[in-house]
Amino acid sequence: MNYQGPYYKNRNDNTYMKKLSTQLLAVLIIMLLLLILKFVNNDITSKLSSKVKESFYKDYTKETVEIFNNFAPNTKEVFNKLISKKSEFMIDSMPVYGSIINSTDKDNSYSIKIKTTEKAEVKAVYDGRVERVENDEETGISIIINHGNGFESRYGFLSDIKVSEGEDVTKGSIIGLSGKDKNSENCIIFALLKNGEPVNVEEYLKK
Repeated sequence: MNYQGPYYKNRNDNTYMKKLSTQLLAVLIIMLLLLILKFVNNDITSKLSSKVKESFYKDYTKETVEIFNNFAPNTKEVFNKLISKKSEFMIDSMPVYGSIINSTDKDNSYSIKIKTTEKAEVKAVYDGRVERVENDEETGISIIINHGNGFESRYGFLSDIKVSEGEDVTKGSIIGLSGKDKNSENCIIFALLKNGEPVNVEEYLKK
């Protein structure tokens, strides 16, 4: 007895044969068309062949650039503005009138303590939005302002708050009043951060 395999029945099935015949016919038609295009030399076949070749060998670089420029004609200008804005982040002065005492943090966070008078006006050093108002264990009542492009400024040891979270502020606007540190000294604590990391305030202070 000859073993005919698990697909023997399918091979003798009419549906299988019809499907196979259809596929073979399609292949023959495609081959015939290719032969016609290759050997018949007239205007129609020449134009068709030229179109096919153009589709394969055409350089789309110019069209791509034109589409991009039409879609975003000011992309380069916007990008340059963002870069320049980031590099232009500089503060004109400290947030409060007084004298710098020292760096307050042992972990080299560049926070500085500014000795001032009682309830002195504390001002935003740059345009931005109030990110948080909090009562910190180390710095007391504090304000964090987001200036964009990864820059933040923080003000601590405040006695009063003049802004609220989410409020937009401009450079020089009053955001609070100075308070006292743990030693009851009139002062504030001030810090700048870039991408969440403390930076040296003096490097961003205009000379």
